[in-house]
Amino acid sequence: MDAIVAVCDLYRRDINEAVASLRQRGLLPSQRSSRSRRSSRSTRTAVQWLRTSAAPVQNRVAKACTQTEHRIVIEVLFCGAVLTFFSHIGSSFGSHIAGPMLSSIFDKLGASIFAFLVLPLFTKLMLRKHQRKSIRDSAMRFMLFLVAVLQGMVSGFVIDSTYISGEPLPFVTPLAISMAYVGEINSFYKNHLAALTACATVAFAANLVIGTLLNSVTKTYELMTFAYVAAGLITLDNAKRNVKKAGTEYYQQFFLLQSITLIRALTFLICGYYNAEDAYGRLW
Repeated sequence: MDAIVAVCDLYRRDINEAVASLRQRGLLPSQRSSRSRRSSRSTRTAVQWLRTSAAPVQNRVAKACTQTEHRIVIEVLFCGAVLTFFSHIGSSFGSHIAGPMLSSIFDKLGASIFAFLVLPLFTKLMLRKHQRKSIRDSAMRFMLFLVAVLQGMVSGFVIDSTYISGEPLPFVTPLAISMAYVGEINSFYKNHLAALTACATVAFAANLVIGTLLNSVTKTYELMTFAYVAAGLITLDNAKRNVKKAGTEYYQQFFLLQSITLIRALTFLICGYYNAEDAYGRLW
């Protein structure tokens, strides 16, 4: 009898151990799965929190980049206006004061080649050197300033002084376009063509108002105004397209300066023959 009880106890102990081992084997996967579920839930929560907290930062970064782009575009137009202003001052100086001195150095043909070919090519080479070797921005600004003044003086020696007094003020157009751009910044994202039209209208109206005040509105004046506005709009569009490329703002300023200089030269070549009765070279 004792042997039977001992055998039963042995079987019962084995069964209990087997059940205990099965329970342990069944409980471990459930604990691991619960831990994995908790870890995945915490990971998703952390990711959501990071996204939520990063959204304002991304918005601020995007807004800062947009403001920087607008600042570069406005800087291109404003600096272009400054360059054309000093070019106009140089033209008046070269036409009225420095003419005898320049005539001892150049004839009309040599002055034209120097002003409209040599100086632009030299400036273009310096701009490429600036892009390759990273010349200081202050040095580039000073070089463009010197080029504007020198080119204005020599072109003023070529173009007759009476005709210069009857042409539109070249710096008015980029200034007017920059002010119109500031007022139409949001429209450039909605309707680009409408914003460009608004800038062109403001620039053309500003030139006509100033021309009326100076009593110098002629057909040639209107033709040059159209050409100036077209050059300013092309500069604005190029500046916006290449705003993310480093160093291109100097190319845009140089393009605006050369465009206005060539417009003045070509208009004088075509319409600049006048007599005492038609002092401003009217087209018709």
